[in-house]
Amino acid sequence: MPVGFKNLVPLSSLSLEEQVRVQIGPRGASGGEDSILIKTIDNVYAKPINTILVGLVDFKELPYYFVTAYPYDLEVMPDFPNPSQAEDVYLKNKEYWDNHVCIV
Repeated sequence: MPVGFKNLVPLSSLSLEEQVRVQIGPRGASGGEDSILIKTIDNVYAKPINTILVGLVDFKELPYYFVTAYPYDLEVMPDFPNPSQAEDVYLKNKEYWDNHVCIV
């Protein structure tokens, strides 16, 4: 049984029929996310993920560790493009997000 599903895929991995169904809308409705536009599509198969990444952080000044775990597929996604980024970083991030779609 998978631990999660890959819900971000390259636009080029979708069929032409699926690509015409892609919509562009805000990432969310709070915390400034309404200004971040992403591509989304529904009713598309999301590839299962069978690996979990576990993070462990030792807080030196506190008597406990911080532990997190989430499905992991070895792809590191760049930040969303932001005009405050250096131009080369902005263009690289924009190219990535212009060519990827979130499965909702």
